[in-house]
Amino acid sequence: MVPRILGLLTLCLVACGDDVEPMATSLTSVSSSGSASGTGGEETSGETTTDVPTGDPTTGSDGSGGREVCDRYIRCVAVTTPNGLPDVQAGFGEDSPCWSKGPENADLCAQACQTGLDQAHEVFPLEEECNACVLDSECAADERCLQGGCTTGNCGDGLVDADEVCDFTEGCALDCKSGTTCNLISNFGCADFQTCYLDTSGGGIYETGCFEIAPPTGSFGEGCGEGEQLFEYYFCDPGLECVPESVADFNCDLDGCCTPYCDLGAPPSCPMGFQCVAYNTVFASVAQQVGPVLSYLGVCVP
Repeated sequence: MVPRILGLLTLCLVACGDDVEPMATSLTSVSSSGSASGTGGEETSGETTTDVPTGDPTTGSDGSGGREVCDRYIRCVAVTTPNGLPDVQAGFGEDSPCWSKGPENADLCAQACQTGLDQAHEVFPLEEECNACVLDSECAADERCLQGGCTTGNCGDGLVDADEVCDFTEGCALDCKSGTTCNLISNFGCADFQTCYLDTSGGGIYETGCFEIAPPTGSFGEGCGEGEQLFEYYFCDPGLECVPESVADFNCDLDGCCTPYCDLGAPPSCPMGFQCVAYNTVFASVAQQVGPVLSYLGVCVP
């Protein structure tokens, strides 16, 4: 992180136009005889001196907006890389030349601070002080601000989309593409000839897996479970769970009935007359439970 900080300071020095000389004088005159420590970014030793050019602080949208971004960047560095804090404060802090040399200079500093936040957010994605954005308006027209970063995707909104396997649940990856094998609702993560199923063979907490399920399979409302012949078992189509008759009030011709999975955090999606109930609630009586990463999972039951 520290090399990136120094790189941003260099960027500002090179790009400051007519203000290169005063800015360079200011930043290169910074001296520190100690280092900062602690997550709060408080300086515990050392002394920093800076030659600050005179002049009125920049006003208007360019100056105030740029200063806000740089304040956020300084707070990020204070928490994540306190040893680099003196350099960043000297380069972008309240008394730096960024805010006394006009709107253009303020814009360049703001760009440097935003780049620093973008890079820091990649390294420390869970640190709120390093959020690269706070509002959708800070992102491009086709992007929105999610989990502190600008994105065109929906990862981080708490809803499990068709191209995600989880979203904002314990154990879910930051890209929503891993943390469990596949998406039980959309079958994402499995090959065309496979079906995403819960592996209930080992007991305990169940995990998803991709299996090549041979016919016969049942659609919504059809029977599933053990057949009349030895080793005969009727599975459900992808996106459906085989719920035993003993668990829910179905009326199928086998031990269970095929019914859709659902997302507890999404708008209602169950067929009319059915409601989305947490998987662990539906199967509480048969000790069939899913782990935290699948805590979004529900089953449509009457």
